[in-house]
Amino acid sequence: MHSLQATTASMVAELPGPQSGAPAVMWACLGAPCTGIFFPLYPGAAIAPTLAVGGARPSQESPWWRMKGIQDSVARAPERLAPVVWKHFRPLEAAMVERAAELAHRARALE
Repeated sequence: MHSLQATTASMVAELPGPQSGAPAVMWACLGAPCTGIFFPLYPGAAIAPTLAVGGARPSQESPWWRMKGIQDSVARAPERLAPVVWKHFRPLEAAMVERAAELAHRARALE
């Protein structure tokens, strides 16, 4: 876990080759990858309004602040709490990866 420094967000860009027909995908995580969940964002597509909620002050309405709360909690006892977070987030993340693969397959079929 992090001590004096902390990750505020993470991303991985999936940039397919020009002939693949698959869409580019940015996998975003609103916090540290070790306690967060990556979800897909697509260039040119609208961002879900829920993800746009937030500001400088903590808010339960803001997904970033909620993820920060999880990250801060896990940091207090990472050996015990990180596996609890992974147990809940990894299946959801795997489902999003599967869905993104289905969408990429559909996109290739359209060309």
